[in-house]
Amino acid sequence: MAETNNNIDNNNDNIDNKDITNEKLFEDIDSEHLPTIISSLCMNCHGEGETRLLLTKIPYFREVVLIAFHCNVCSYRNNEIQAASEIQERGCRITLVARQREDLNRQIVKSEFASIFFKEIDFEIPATTQKGTLNTVEGFLVQAFDGLKANQDILKEQDPVTAAKVDAFCEQLQSLIDAANFPFTLIVDDPSGNSFIQNLKAPLSDPDVHEQFYIRNRDQNHLVGIYDEKDIETEQSIEIKSEDKKEQQQQNNSDTETNSKNLREEAFSMDNPCYACMRLGKVNMCMIDIPHFKEVVVISFFCEYCGYKSSEIKAGGGISPKGKKIILRVESPEDMSRDILKSETAHIIIPELELELQGTSLGSKFTTIEGLMNDVISVIKKNPFASCESRYGDSEESANLKALDKFFNQMEIFASGKQCFTFILDDPLGNIYIQNLYAPDPDPSLTIVEYERTWEQDEEFGLNQIRTENYSDSNQSNS
Repeated sequence: MAETNNNIDNNNDNIDNKDITNEKLFEDIDSEHLPTIISSLCMNCHGEGETRLLLTKIPYFREVVLIAFHCNVCSYRNNEIQAASEIQERGCRITLVARQREDLNRQIVKSEFASIFFKEIDFEIPATTQKGTLNTVEGFLVQAFDGLKANQDILKEQDPVTAAKVDAFCEQLQSLIDAANFPFTLIVDDPSGNSFIQNLKAPLSDPDVHEQFYIRNRDQNHLVGIYDEKDIETEQSIEIKSEDKKEQQQQNNSDTETNSKNLREEAFSMDNPCYACMRLGKVNMCMIDIPHFKEVVVISFFCEYCGYKSSEIKAGGGISPKGKKIILRVESPEDMSRDILKSETAHIIIPELELELQGTSLGSKFTTIEGLMNDVISVIKKNPFASCESRYGDSEESANLKALDKFFNQMEIFASGKQCFTFILDDPLGNIYIQNLYAPDPDPSLTIVEYERTWEQDEEFGLNQIRTENYSDSNQSNS
């Protein structure tokens, strides 16, 4: 299949040059949608075989490439499926706490790069097995159970001790399958960001599902296929010897005061490795003073080699002693143009829709209410279980999809400013801001509430371990 893959890459180059959209390339399977036939080298007899390619859409999986190879010389066959959806900017880690029998029926999209970990029994389904799969929680457990039981008869004869351990572990798997061991925790970790766990309460937020997004490291980039030919050379150029680090640190210390002044007057640029191709790109930083709030740092990155770009907002200063909740009553289209700062830890709540969106879903943003509402709609629609392409199933799923349609229609009405609604930002770290149109006087549509963080919230952000008073005495006593 090596020659076939090269042909696929060449075809992808031609596709990019023609600037054809995915909607035209990937179509639903029907009698008129015929596969592409390519002559390929047979890896079994080295004769000439035939590869059939079909670019199509599968519900919940989005776009895929179906590949079927057949050799007319030796009759060798090989079939495979390759994901064609884009790699997301960040990887995702989704945690599900299963509490009842219904949770075993949750559908999971597991991409070819994703692993599934069952915390209580210390069991992992790696990315190399059950890859590119749409299944339920119970289905993944059953398939793992069957795989472990497949060769038990042979193992009992060769290694009875190991076979007994496998049997004991299979009993733990069976207890999860039989819904006899609740609650348990399931974690899906996908560097490509293309895995999902079904929300049974959609379009409402699901308290048993928690999503986290993270920046891939170099090894994870290689795992998902983001690899540059000059990666090794680039890595060597990025590595700095310890002596050079000291000289650079001294230079940075001497320039710190100058840079801090310039940062407030103009954008500051510096070189930084690109997360996508590992070549050096440009980071631009600028400090902005938001009236009646605080200073924030706007950071943007662009790589001229691969085109990767990103932007984020960081609040200046220390961590606020209290959390903050801002409640805005949107009553006119003018309210939609209010400036808003949302940090990575801030939650978005719209009571009229019973919507609560976690902070990591959107990241940090400095935009308007209208812009943020459109971003919320875009993020929710990226979930394949909310995609119009996935609308197949029984009557219960159809009812859920009707509820989603109603939800999106109402969201679009709110985003256009045609109907009044309540918009709430809640940040335990207090790094949020909504523009006061009556400043410095109080705004009748804005309510700002400060509250004490809970111990769990301080623990999540690592604040319980921070000691700012008498820490030197503590270190001496520990030593």
